[in-house]
Amino acid sequence: MTISIIVFAITISSFHVKAQTTLSTTKDLIHFVDLEKKHGFHNKTGEVIIEPIYDYAEDFSEGLSAVTLGDKGAFIDSNGNEVIKFKYNSVTSFSEGVALVMNYGKKENDKTDFEIQLHGYIDKTGTEVIELKYSTAASFTNGFAVVSFASKYGCIDKTGKVVIPLIYDEQFYFENDKAEVYLNGESFFIDKKGNRIK
Repeated sequence: MTISIIVFAITISSFHVKAQTTLSTTKDLIHFVDLEKKHGFHNKTGEVIIEPIYDYAEDFSEGLSAVTLGDKGAFIDSNGNEVIKFKYNSVTSFSEGVALVMNYGKKENDKTDFEIQLHGYIDKTGTEVIELKYSTAASFTNGFAVVSFASKYGCIDKTGKVVIPLIYDEQFYFENDKAEVYLNGESFFIDKKGNRIK
């Protein structure tokens, strides 16, 4: 009887953390979702290191995990410490030393009650290194990020400098150092300097 109870307890414990996603690179922590759909992390032996208290969590990237509680996002370290406080409406994993974040806000000089998404970037101290002003934005890859403003797309570098003008009609991505873009009904390829590839 005693053995059966122990086996049953182990089975329940394993089931509780079985919703495992991918293995993160920090302390080999494994992201899991419990029966109440809360996110946390355990180690390879199943020991819970970060309690499942978050509504959402991303795997660790560059030492931090982007987590969400309610309508706010923050960043935690591998011990569960809040490194960057709950401040933004949306947070994305760190890439190349910065993280894409979003808050709802108003355009400059807008006197209406209408709020829009404003995207920008923070560093690992939580400092906003690129102002939250873009309508949409992507994480940095190879020093570039595709952003948009007023439905026009282009690229910025990590200083916030526009390196490819925001003139294109659709979002684009670079692959093998070139991207297909759309402008005034025409599609063509550009390089990372914004030059048209013939």
